[in-house]
Amino acid sequence: ASAALAAGRSVLVAAPTGTGKTVVAEYALRRALGTGRRAFYTTPLKALSNQKFRDFRHLFGRERVGLLTGDIVEHPEGELLVMTTEVYRNMVVQQRAEAPPRLSEAAAAAFAGAGGLERLGCVVFDEVHYIADPERGTAWEEAIICSPPGLQLVCLSATVSNADELAAWMEAVHGEVALIRHDERAVPLEHYYYLNGQLILAVDAQGRRVGRLRGVGGEARRGLYHRRGGAAGRRAPQPQPGPDEIGQILAREGLLPAIYFVFRRRDTEAYAETCAHLGLGQRHARQVEEIVAARLADLRPEDRALGQVQSLLRLLPAGVAYHHAGMLPILKLVVEELFNAGLTAIVFATDTLSLGINMPAKSVVIGELTKFDGEERRRLLPNEYQQLAGRAGRRGIDVRGAAVLPYSPWVRAEDALDIATGELLPIMSGFKIRYNTVLNLLSGAADDPEHVVRVLSSSLREFQLDGHLRAQQDRVRALREAVTALPPGDAAVAAEAHPEFRRARRQLAALERALAQADEELAALEAQVAEEAWRRPSRAELRRALRDAPAGQLVRHVDWGWGVLLGRPSTLEGAVALCLFGTAARFVRGYGELGAVPDMAPLDVPPALAALDEEVADVRSLLPRSEWQRFASVWATSAVPQVETQAAEAHAAAARALAERIAAARERRTRAEGRLADLTAGLRAEAADGPLRAPASEDRRRARRLALKLAEESAELEALRAEKQRRVRERLRGVLAVLERFGYVRRGQPTTKARMLRHVFDPNGLLVCEAIGRGVFDGAAPEDLAEALSWFAFDRDLPFTNRLSLPPGLRRLRDQLFGLHREVAGVEDRQGERLTPGPSAVFWGVAYAWARGERFANLLRAVALAEGDVILALNKTLDLLRQVHDALRIAEPRHPLRPALATAEGLLNRGLVAQCSGLGLLAAAEEDEGRLAAVHAEPSAFSRQLSVDGPLTTYD
Repeated sequence: ASAALAAGRSVLVAAPTGTGKTVVAEYALRRALGTGRRAFYTTPLKALSNQKFRDFRHLFGRERVGLLTGDIVEHPEGELLVMTTEVYRNMVVQQRAEAPPRLSEAAAAAFAGAGGLERLGCVVFDEVHYIADPERGTAWEEAIICSPPGLQLVCLSATVSNADELAAWMEAVHGEVALIRHDERAVPLEHYYYLNGQLILAVDAQGRRVGRLRGVGGEARRGLYHRRGGAAGRRAPQPQPGPDEIGQILAREGLLPAIYFVFRRRDTEAYAETCAHLGLGQRHARQVEEIVAARLADLRPEDRALGQVQSLLRLLPAGVAYHHAGMLPILKLVVEELFNAGLTAIVFATDTLSLGINMPAKSVVIGELTKFDGEERRRLLPNEYQQLAGRAGRRGIDVRGAAVLPYSPWVRAEDALDIATGELLPIMSGFKIRYNTVLNLLSGAADDPEHVVRVLSSSLREFQLDGHLRAQQDRVRALREAVTALPPGDAAVAAEAHPEFRRARRQLAALERALAQADEELAALEAQVAEEAWRRPSRAELRRALRDAPAGQLVRHVDWGWGVLLGRPSTLEGAVALCLFGTAARFVRGYGELGAVPDMAPLDVPPALAALDEEVADVRSLLPRSEWQRFASVWATSAVPQVETQAAEAHAAAARALAERIAAARERRTRAEGRLADLTAGLRAEAADGPLRAPASEDRRRARRLALKLAEESAELEALRAEKQRRVRERLRGVLAVLERFGYVRRGQPTTKARMLRHVFDPNGLLVCEAIGRGVFDGAAPEDLAEALSWFAFDRDLPFTNRLSLPPGLRRLRDQLFGLHREVAGVEDRQGERLTPGPSAVFWGVAYAWARGERFANLLRAVALAEGDVILALNKTLDLLRQVHDALRIAEPRHPLRPALATAEGLLNRGLVAQCSGLGLLAAAEEDEGRLAAVHAEPSAFSRQLSVDGPLTTYD
């Protein structure tokens, strides 16, 4: 890698954790800085950026290193800037537009003064395998595609199966790339299976299966016993081992410190409590208490009383902890620091811990082999398992690392080992076209549309779709080389014949296109005949329909038929609805199970059924007989669409109406086939020995055949390239049509209105800019603006208990935004491009209360959200506030909303929110002491009036 970097080449390093990728990055950074150029280091996570900022200040000197993460701008004129990938993407995408990169005024001035991108010599992309992330991967692709030509890129990736394809794509869009691939771990890894109090070596350090576990595990799923009383000759499966049992065996076998992975936040906390009595932290308890007290010294008393703070104050001296995305950032930092210092024996964590943060352990326990991925519960992929197991084994400390798989009655041991040793799946692009990107690529130049097509055609998604095209390029290249290698006389014959064949091939290609067009027309007509009368909606349409649907909404299940929506459950992770089918209340576990949600008036559901949150085999037992009969009668007489009848009638009508057109299409296809066959036969006969100066020798005939083959393959290559361009242009056409409909583009070029949207990078940017342009926010108070923008900052749509309410003005504003989103979504749907997710239907009130001075603890009493979820939502709201404020600064400097937006930022950025935003950056900087002090307003009327009856179910 160092040799390639020294030669000025870009590199992709794909290797396991702990094998020296950081050394490669540091070498590249030193080379750039040593030649008087600047360097950027990008990461996928703010926490990882903060960590690298601290590390690099120590390594390169405080005065040389800066940080840009959207919410934090620190020393932006530094020679080495650490930033999130999205910040770098925003800079390079905006190069073509007339405006400077979107930063705060001070940071933008400092960045420009330091030379902008012109002096940039090197960019490091840490964790570049994030390019496969369906939500954020587009930013990595855009950043690489739009990086200045000649800029040295250093891409660091975990081991992936298609690293060669990723490197080939980078080389195609940016320039020469050296692939450095290393599959061997720095610390060998062994896989153990825990059964009956013993750790059984199942896979050795060489990757060989050595344990005999046939028939072990998975008994419950295989139905090898009956729940009631067992079955003759069959034993009930043994219970699944608890975390305390696993903790004891790890301590006995000398495998601590350990990370124990599970996938539900509440489980990490419960498991840690279970292990608190094991006495794993007795030796360091006093030292841990002192460190924790120092780190939390700035917390106000009411914040120290928060549930997470109190539980960790109790658990950390016992040597156990938990770590998940719903924690307060300050607590995550404390857990990470203590674990890395060897003062915590076991951390129970969700898989977010496996992403980037440096926390190696001696062993890792994979506590579950199934996870909910947002759509369904499924088994772990080999890539996900390797990402978790990669934490095991500390370089320079451990001879071997250990991954432990506990016995499970639900998963066979053999299946678990298949996951552990399975082939890694390839990285697949999640690239999506975005309004902001298109507008930034359209600078007003005449060649803009073609430039946008070229950029969008350069995505990894298109590259992966173009495998056939690249193979065709190789064939054409080989044929050209064969023609070039012919003896001079034969080469002259081929050169003379080639133009004639090319003309004939063009005629052939035109006929092939006519045939393909006839095929497409025929297929479309036949599809019309076969089309369901009741079209199955897309997942996005179902998600939107259920999000807004009241109890009583009719739904159609693909297997169970028509039912009635009862609610959105919070008790089963992954369930999208609880519905009544017949007399049973049943969970719908995925959007794919639903075939229709018709636009009909909802039924009046009895309150006892609307209040259900669990499956019930027979709901009649919950209601008086008369109430059930009344409801059942209304349901039976409702105008439920008769799908099967409608479909049969529609099929018959379509067949009659389209019969003549189908017959004509088939006739056109037959004629095109005949002409194509005639021309093909004539062309091949000409190549063999036709009248066009037919050569006498076999060598000359061979030369003409080569010329024909080259013409054929070249025409095929041109056709493939044209199809790729058509595909990309069609997607771009849909995006431009939406932008033109709302006035951001006219005749393919951006309007003045586009200047603001260019600088709003949020997925809801079009909706927010349109709301501002239509005056939806005009006259709104700062706290109202903060609240309204917070509805775009919460992207999880599962319901949770929310006892907050909004004043009438905000409720009206919320209705306006939802109405505007329906308008935008309708336009997008007509173009086949759903890009705007819209405001959250379940999140409200938090930002309004916080901006009005409410205490954090009182917010948690009102909403069933984890502390970290509230902080994250408020930080995302702050980021959107800053985006909108800076966009207005550039597009409309005198816009009346700017002062209110600036005030709103100040109202939100206080207390724990302000404290958490700067965590881990300047802890050792004496001049910055006190920077993170909490600022709390007096309690508002809200805190005095709030009453909570009973415990809340924690949202997860």
